[in-house]
Amino acid sequence: MSTASDDLGTALATALATHLGDASLSVGGVEPIGTGQMSTSIRVHLETDPPGRLPRTLVVKRPSLDPASRAASRATRTYEIETACYRDVLPRVSVNAPRCWHVQYDEATDDFLLVLDDLAPRIQGDQVTGASPMQVASAVDELVQLHGPVWGDETLTRFGWLNRADAEQRAGTRTLLASCWPRFLDRYGDRLDAVVRRVGHSFVVDPGTYFDPPRGELTVVHGDFRLDNLLFDPAGGRTAVVDFQTAVLGLGATDLAYLAGGSLPTEVRRLHDRELVERWTTGLEAFGARPSDPWGQYRRQAWAGFIMAVVASVLVQRSDRGDDMFVAMANRHAAHADDMDALSAVRF
Repeated sequence: MSTASDDLGTALATALATHLGDASLSVGGVEPIGTGQMSTSIRVHLETDPPGRLPRTLVVKRPSLDPASRAASRATRTYEIETACYRDVLPRVSVNAPRCWHVQYDEATDDFLLVLDDLAPRIQGDQVTGASPMQVASAVDELVQLHGPVWGDETLTRFGWLNRADAEQRAGTRTLLASCWPRFLDRYGDRLDAVVRRVGHSFVVDPGTYFDPPRGELTVVHGDFRLDNLLFDPAGGRTAVVDFQTAVLGLGATDLAYLAGGSLPTEVRRLHDRELVERWTTGLEAFGARPSDPWGQYRRQAWAGFIMAVVASVLVQRSDRGDDMFVAMANRHAAHADDMDALSAVRF
């Protein structure tokens, strides 16, 4: 009788055949990574004979085992998007993402397999506790390396999986937000700051131009650029970026506002908003990229993290840690939108 380890070893031997050559591969052990809201990630300890053909550990990412998360992933195309991003986009940019050893996606079944470099001993950020200004600044530097190389690159429009901002899809997102909002309030109401209900209700009722086609220079947007998807190097090296399940063609300031609004305690973030926008725009200049209205875009896109907190919290598998994370995100992003007067930025 085969074991799960044997089945995984067989799948990896097939996926990594070009790297193995005539070497054999077996799985020495596995351990889970993270809580896996939308997919499952494990660290796999490998043994090859002869040794040295592969790293001792790799990260394997596969579909979630939870039916609700699987359904949500199918509806939002997250597995298709992430695998396509590793295949089509990440080789063209310089962001510090893990090396991809194998990428596979089955459109009919929505199954996928990603085999990636293990970035240990980097430490995953914590969306609940937040980050330091130095950590956020290092993440902004990686945004520059994601956005800059493909800033305004019209060839990106040929990727249907990336270019998803047609009128029907924008309307669908707006409808989804409106349907999730009451359930979000029922679930977290007593844990939400007053600003969440105040600005959130106003935005959900009338999001103004937010869901209109983006105005400005387009680039690859990570779409979920938050602390849980960032790995910090204790030795001070570059921050690494993972989880490209929501990549989209859009405004780079979306990632910047999402990062700043959700990562820093509100009182700290208020001291650094303009500094972070300037760091991003200055970094982009090395690629000849010049946002036309960076501060205006930063204000307007402050809604991105709020939308994610509301919608994702209702769609994905629920957990105690997930609840803490979505509450923290909603409270911080609502305060950010309020500070930026982001309602007026979408109602002009």
